[in-house]
Amino acid sequence: MSSHHIIRENQEPALLILDTAATSVEIIEQLLEWSPTVIVCEAAIEQVLSWGIKIDAAILSNSVLWYDKLVDQEPIHIVQASGRPIQDGLDFALSKKYKAINILVSEEADLDWLSAAAADIDLVAFHEQYRWSLIRSGNFEKWLTKGTRLAIYPNVKIITAGLTEQLLVIETGKIKIELSSFFWVGESI
Repeated sequence: MSSHHIIRENQEPALLILDTAATSVEIIEQLLEWSPTVIVCEAAIEQVLSWGIKIDAAILSNSVLWYDKLVDQEPIHIVQASGRPIQDGLDFALSKKYKAINILVSEEADLDWLSAAAADIDLVAFHEQYRWSLIRSGNFEKWLTKGTRLAIYPNVKIITAGLTEQLLVIETGKIKIELSSFFWVGESI
């Protein structure tokens, strides 16, 4: 018996690669399993090409300089860099009507910027071996296994049953975190 899945255009999250060191190659391969639109900033292009990944959109300050390296990637969208690759990538994804995007970010400060800038798209960011999800409602509830390590950004003191002070899950089960405003929750990967 076979399983058939119909994937509609833009149904899967786009993948914005700002920093190739944000997570492991294995995690990147998992993100590529459903063939997302891959958007890459100029600083990450060489590494992404060395991995043999098809680039769908490149954020470039000067496309002429990259022509020889990207000609094999046709068709490719060239996004003119405005000075903030994260903004350019997000704007591109929104212009293509994506409802979600996975982003490999280079620093935690990008989470602050994303919190304010991206109201119309679901965000998941990858940084320093954590998968960060923006919790706009202030309420996070998920079934997690014992030993799972969480992180909260911004770094605020939380009190919740089922977690140690170091934010390790004590017993397998449902974890619930409630804060008065949005926050990011990071799950170790």
